Amino acid sequence: MSPRPAWSTRPASGTCSARTCPGATYRSGRGWRSAPGTGWCWTTTPTARRTPSSLAGAAQGFASVVLVTIGTGIGGALVLGGRLVRGAHGLAGEFGHMQAVPDGLACECGLHGCWEQYCSGRALERVSRVALGRHLDGPEVTAMALAGDEVARNAFASIGTWLGVGTAALVSAFDPEVVVVGGGVSAVGDLLLAPARVGLRGALQGTDHRPVPDIVPAALGPGAGAIGAALLARDGRP
Repeated sequence: MSPRPAWSTRPASGTCSARTCPGATYRSGRGWRSAPGTGWCWTTTPTARRTPSSLAGAAQGFASVVLVTIGTGIGGALVLGGRLVRGAHGLAGEFGHMQAVPDGLACECGLHGCWEQYCSGRALERVSRVALGRHLDGPEVTAMALAGDEVARNAFASIGTWLGVGTAALVSAFDPEVVVVGGGVSAVGDLLLAPARVGLRGALQGTDHRPVPDIVPAALGPGAGAIGAALLARDGRP
């Protein structure tokens, strides 16, 4: 499967750059594609796929931020001291594949016990299926939870608790000021985030003498990646 396109500050071709490109260019298997008049380059490189949450949105004004995105799996990003952490090979932020349960549930990545097997859209569907004895997709479970269905709300409480447990490891490692949660599964708000906050406090050491960062919902919606990448390009951030 080819990588999904992502906004990039890298030149698309020739002398084109994010500042001078007359139109967006999309690199597919058949070469570069243009969208005149947009003023940005669009490439398949991962340069700006994970963008600093502190530039805009729910974490604006914070210098150290953990972002966790919950959809089919778990993605994420890390900003420390106002700078996006990409890692030595550009692979930082693969939070979903931290091992949460040794010898736990099989993951599509080939490992077992990955965090996203317990806190994701797939996990929500699995927990609901076990409780109800039939399959429901994520949007159906979400609609039921918002309508007050106890089984669906309990399913969100389960993955919310796991969200807090995994977040505790990230907080212990990186000491962020705030944790931002985005992605489609987070659309239910406190049905997910309230148990996550409880789970975080229960799994984090030293809560009697250290600040515990709040877990807040992302604010920019599906366009957050493009907005963050555009800000990266505008500001010339590495």
